[in-house]
Order: sequence, then C-alpha cells, then structure tokens
Amino acid sequence: MKGWTGKILRVDLSNRIVKAEDLDFNTARQFLGGHGVATKILMDEMDPKIDPLSAENKLIFSIGP
Repeated sequence: MKGWTGKILRVDLSNRIVKAEDLDFNTARQFLGGHGVATKILMDEMDPKIDPLSAENKLIFSIGP
C-alpha cells in the first residue's frame, strides 16, 4: 500500500495534535473498509455512556468499499 492508503489520521482538536497511524491490513479486511473500521474504532475506544456533545466523543469520517 502506498500513499495515504492504509493510514488513519487522528486529529485532536482540543490539544491541536495530528498524527498518522498505519491501519492493520487484517483489520481493514475483516471489517470491510472505512465504515467497518470506523465502527470498530467506536466500539473499541468509546464508552457508550458518553454525552454525544462532549469533548470526549469522537467524530469519524470514513469511506466504504
């Protein structure tokens, strides 16, 4: 994979931090592209009781296959 393919860009607006992470190919394959990976990130990293409008909530942009 070259370029931006296989990358996740994380942007922390509160602390003004931007970092790129490599996306595990097996995770992308298992969860069928951007929408599945976004769902996995939400399930793994979010507490379901967080207020939707709080700063701790995540906003994810992704594209599907």
